[in-house]
Amino acid sequence: MKNYILISTLLLSYICNSQNDADINNYISATKSIREKWKYFKIKDTIEVKIIKHFPAIGFCGIGATASMTIVETKKGDTIRVIDLCNVLDNYKINQIIRIFPEEKPKLKFSLPFEFKKNEETGQMESISKNYDSTILKTTYGSLEK
Repeated sequence: MKNYILISTLLLSYICNSQNDADINNYISATKSIREKWKYFKIKDTIEVKIIKHFPAIGFCGIGATASMTIVETKKGDTIRVIDLCNVLDNYKINQIIRIFPEEKPKLKFSLPFEFKKNEETGQMESISKNYDSTILKTTYGSLEK
């Protein structure tokens, strides 16, 4: 546990010191405005889906909570986002068929995985999951089959 805290602290320090504050603030602001447009719905029963892309939670739940974000295709052909609290697993494969179990919206605040990199052409910070953030609006809470 001590190693995890040390590694997390070092990683956070590196990220904070290696990025321009304005870039980070611009990214956070843009991501927040996109996520406010997501349309949340609740699944009633377990559903079978095909994995398109999986972003594991950025850390284990403890003092703070994190969640994974998975883009999936349902049997009906809908593409949706599934938010799974505390799921740090990264063993999901593209086109893998799994089940999603319904979950309630968490009562606590949590962080979603966001990764960004600098666009070499524009010099701007961009979300790696940007295309999914702005085009996949249907969002639900659920537990991914482990």
